[in-house]
Amino acid sequence: MLAGVVWFIVTCLAILLAQNIEQFTLLRFLQGISLCFIGAVGYAAIQESFEEAVCIKITALMANVALIAPLLGPLVGAAWIHVLPWEGMFVLFAALAAISFFGLQRAMPETATRIGEKLSLKELGRDYKLVLKNGRFVAGALALGFVSLAIAGVDRPVADYHHYWRAVEQL
Repeated sequence: MLAGVVWFIVTCLAILLAQNIEQFTLLRFLQGISLCFIGAVGYAAIQESFEEAVCIKITALMANVALIAPLLGPLVGAAWIHVLPWEGMFVLFAALAAISFFGLQRAMPETATRIGEKLSLKELGRDYKLVLKNGRFVAGALALGFVSLAIAGVDRPVADYHHYWRAVEQL
């Protein structure tokens, strides 16, 4: 999970170096991968680390944040770009992620049970094969992926809007 947080920080800062919309979109895609990693590992780590009652409370809190964020994000982002440059959002995200990294490193219990064992690619392949044979899991994973396609082009309208107003300001 910590690797996902580091990847998120790196991609947030790399976005500041994007020279065109294609680079920006690619970096946002890579940033999304880190969030998927953090989310998937985070939920599993919570299930393994806490008592059932505490786990339910933490999961409910995470679900509430996940439901509210898509509603508040565009609103706060639109207000932000009227006051400050859009690049500042990614600096803020990186700073908040860095704080989260240190908090997770300090407070999150270790869930690995086999520390020090060598990685067996044969066992790893066997485990992946077992998971991919589970039809319900594969169908659910594909369904979630296809549902997410609707939001894949979200950055484009924001970039076009921002470019439009920059052009108007230059007139």
